[in-house]
Amino acid sequence: MSNTTLSKNENSSSAKLYIKNSEDDDNVTPYNAKFGYGPCQPNWLQCFNSAKWLTVHVGAFVFLAGMQVTGLMSAAVLPLEKQFGFTSTEIGVMAAMYDVGAGVFGFIFSFFAAHTHKGKWVATGSILMAIGSMIIASPHFIYGRYQYSAVLNVSSICNETAGSSCISGAISSSSVQLFILSLGQLISGMGSTIIWTIAFPYLDENVSPTASPIYIGVFGALASLGPGAGYLLGGTFLNFFVDWPTRPTDINSSDPQWVGAWWFGYVLSAILMAMTAVPLLAYPKHLPEYEKNKEKRAKIAIGKSVIDNNYGNSIKELPKAVKELVTNKVFLFVTLGATTEGMATISLTTKLYTYHLVI
Repeated sequence: MSNTTLSKNENSSSAKLYIKNSEDDDNVTPYNAKFGYGPCQPNWLQCFNSAKWLTVHVGAFVFLAGMQVTGLMSAAVLPLEKQFGFTSTEIGVMAAMYDVGAGVFGFIFSFFAAHTHKGKWVATGSILMAIGSMIIASPHFIYGRYQYSAVLNVSSICNETAGSSCISGAISSSSVQLFILSLGQLISGMGSTIIWTIAFPYLDENVSPTASPIYIGVFGALASLGPGAGYLLGGTFLNFFVDWPTRPTDINSSDPQWVGAWWFGYVLSAILMAMTAVPLLAYPKHLPEYEKNKEKRAKIAIGKSVIDNNYGNSIKELPKAVKELVTNKVFLFVTLGATTEGMATISLTTKLYTYHLVI
């Protein structure tokens, strides 16, 4: 006769019993959670309440994030320099604000998400990226039409006729636009960091430990394809004039004064990100197979000296969590490897794409 135990969910308003059979994982009763929005949880929506559909929706978030952050930004660098008169240093500052948002808030978000609804956090990340994308596109709508003949000669006019007052005025205007774009990058970084700190664990804990590598592989593949799609879309949109749907008759896309519709990709990204957040908001804290997969992981971990300090209950635990991370040599070397890889790919790619456009 099998050894059967009963466990009670004390966190629920109504007590629920979960039957766990130690000899047969298939007899573990699924976690009681449904796909839906608040009390609206119809049966026809429950077909989405699975790891496969979660992978699809989180994967869409990952794909769009890569498209926006890496692909579209790289394509927008040269048009931004032309339209607003940014220097390479200013472009670098703007691009770096994404990493500031991801680095500072990534640790904070992951710390407090440990014992909360990870699915809601993932949806919030998608919403933040949608907001950031619209903020990045907003200078195009705020500052009116692009005056290409004036922009071409602004440097010589300021230096030869108006003196330092003209230069300072141009710098002031450029600074406001730079601030708006940097703010959009910062918010995008806040949303994007949720992918690796919360979405990744959320997917991993809701799938079987044997199937987890497959799901994570799909996750990683979509993350790699996103930037490529961003390069393709960004380059395509640059063939349209920045003040689309109008098109000048005296210059074309091969003219040095031409500025492409760099903003169009960000508007599209914002719409798609907002659409992605809709299904993500409907996922439960744990999928139906969560308890079964948790049992499997517990059996795999038997005999291994793994200590989980269960951080995230209080802000007072944050210093201890930081200390544990910085004293973990394996973690530090893995982080160092990821950092150097990012320096060699993402940071350099931004300007390399610009040189390709110039050539």
